[in-house]
Amino acid sequence: MAADPNATTVLVRYVANIMLCFLEVSKAEDVHPTTTKGGVVIKDDPHITLCSKNSIQKQENTHEASHGYTRTLTDWTLVRPSPSKFVKPDDTKDSNGKPIWPSGLKTETIVHGGG
Repeated sequence: MAADPNATTVLVRYVANIMLCFLEVSKAEDVHPTTTKGGVVIKDDPHITLCSKNSIQKQENTHEASHGYTRTLTDWTLVRPSPSKFVKPDDTKDSNGKPIWPSGLKTETIVHGGG
């Protein structure tokens, strides 16, 4: 299922407002019921994942991944946003061995308080 633009927009605005700053957003994935911790894929509640970075993280080549939890895999009503608690190097690999934030990645800029 393709990413729901309404759920994605709500999560992006929420994260930008929590961080009170400029964000550069790389991706918002489809709803999925798993997450990766310590390189191990584990079961999780349905959510979208959003990778973002602020201006300091941009200089340091790091980023954060936040979750927006939804009711179900098919009902994309956002029930619980969960900002990241961890900053990761951009070359961190996903479960397929690909960098999460590869060099030259196309991004969208979101400004605090904006949309």
